This record gives sequence, structure tokens and C-alpha cells, in this order.
Amino acid sequence: MMITIKRFFRTYKGIIPAVLLLVFSAAGFMYGVVPAGRTVWQLVSERETVQREVAGLRKKSETLGGLDEETLRTELLLLTSAVPGDKSIPTVFTTLEEVARESSIGLAAVSVANPGLLATESAKKQNTEERKLGSSIVPVSVSAEGTIDQLRNFFKRAVSVRRLLRIRFFDVTLLSANHAVVHAGLDAFFSPTSTTLGDVKALLEPLTNAEESLLTKISGFPAGIFETSAELPLSPLTRDPFSL
Repeated sequence: MMITIKRFFRTYKGIIPAVLLLVFSAAGFMYGVVPAGRTVWQLVSERETVQREVAGLRKKSETLGGLDEETLRTELLLLTSAVPGDKSIPTVFTTLEEVARESSIGLAAVSVANPGLLATESAKKQNTEERKLGSSIVPVSVSAEGTIDQLRNFFKRAVSVRRLLRIRFFDVTLLSANHAVVHAGLDAFFSPTSTTLGDVKALLEPLTNAEESLLTKISGFPAGIFETSAELPLSPLTRDPFSL
């Protein structure tokens, strides 16, 4: 065995140093150059990510710089008076009472659906609709009595007030030629106000002409005693400078 090893070294003694050098070079490349290259690649990738984020923040800063904070507060108050951040059941009742008073009809009953129903199988369709609308729904039942013109005026006013309402159905029972009782189902809306910071990558765009027109339309709706500006937290614990 030893003779074979000695013969091997005598035969290849000229190339053994070169082979050892090649082996050590390969090991150095694997354990030194490859990790260093991986680190450099990570740094380049992170640099590109940071550059994109900085560009996004710069664009958001330019967009926000062109907006007036007081105007934004006013618009937010306006929107939350139409669609509050919570169910705001009292504003639903006061809105319907005010509309009934202005329409000169008598409200026999106003009730809100049991919140527990939202967890039942029968509420799945409603939850699907809420997802499509991007807003939660508060079902309201109303019973009222008056003349045909008064009832017509009531429904007309109900869908044209600051606290947004939608007529889901109604059932009219005539008591005489010009007097009736109506049982109606309405929907009020609410959408929790976000108080968390938006993603840096999320785009921030100014209001479109259609959105500005919608704000103008809502501002033209009567607010009266059911205005909800007092419910808006103007200074949340975590303010979001990038989400309107």
C-alpha cells in the first residue's frame, strides 16, 4: 500500500501543487466570493426597493402639498355625516323623525334589525351585498300613516337627506281614498373610519371630478338636527397622512 502511494506521488508530483491550489481556490470562491456576491445582490435589490418607496413618498408629498387640510376636514365631516364610522342608531331615528315631521305624517313604529341576525345563515346575502357596496348596512323597519301625498313626500325626503338611507321595500294599505298605512324597509349605512397608516406602495390620488360632484351633491342634502359632525374623531390616535 505504501509503495503504491509513493509511486503515485512520484508520478504526479509535478501537478499535485497545482491541484491543491485549485482545490483551495475553489473552496475560497465557495465560502468567500459567493456569500459576498449574494450580499451585494441583496444590497442592490434593497436599494431599488428603497428608491421606489422614496419616489412614492415624494409623489404623495406633492399630492398632499396641493391640498388644504381644512378643506379635507370639512369633506371628511361631510362624508361621515352621510355614512358614519359606526352604526349610529340615534341618528337613524332622529333622521326619520325629522323627515316624518317635515312630511306631516305620523310614525307608528321604527325598529332596527337585531344585530345578532348578522351572524345567521339568513344574513349571508346581505353580507355579500355589503361587500359589493364597500359599506355595512343597518336594516330599519318603519310603519307610518298619512295621506298619499304625505307618504310620497316622506319617501322622497328619506332618500334626499344627509344621513344616507335607501328604500328596500314598502307595502301600502289604503284606509280610504286618500289615506293609507305604509310598512317599509330601509337601509342605513356605516363604514368604520381607518386610523392606520396606509402601505407606502399604495398610490394616493386626488379626488376625481365624479367624487367632487358627489361631495357637492351630498353637501346639498339637508342635515338639520341629525348632523353627525360631533361623532367624528378629528385627531385619531394614529393619523394616516397618506390615506384620504
